[in-house]
Amino acid sequence: MKPTPLTIWIDHLEEEIPTKLALCDTCDGKGSQALHGIALTQDDLADWSQDEMESYCSGEYDTPCETCRGSGRVSVIDEDRCTPKQIEIYRKEEQERWADEACQRAERMMGA
Repeated sequence: MKPTPLTIWIDHLEEEIPTKLALCDTCDGKGSQALHGIALTQDDLADWSQDEMESYCSGEYDTPCETCRGSGRVSVIDEDRCTPKQIEIYRKEEQERWADEACQRAERMMGA
């Protein structure tokens, strides 16, 4: 698997920035998640039968990780190969994306 290139805009021009592969933070590089990454509480598990618990622990309920699509790896910026300008713009774009996502989450929580 090769890293997927990332693009940023510098001075009105689209520019590809260097990337490298890293372990997926969502699945810790396993490529799968139990029950789509849903966190289970002790109360949830108390309602399960012994067979259900064994199936869960054996990975029978695992699904491919949605972040890495089952590969266990994701492309990340390779700062060692980037120019300072590329890093600056990339970080700014990331902060804007995180702010947008936070705003969207807040709107969904309010029923929008």
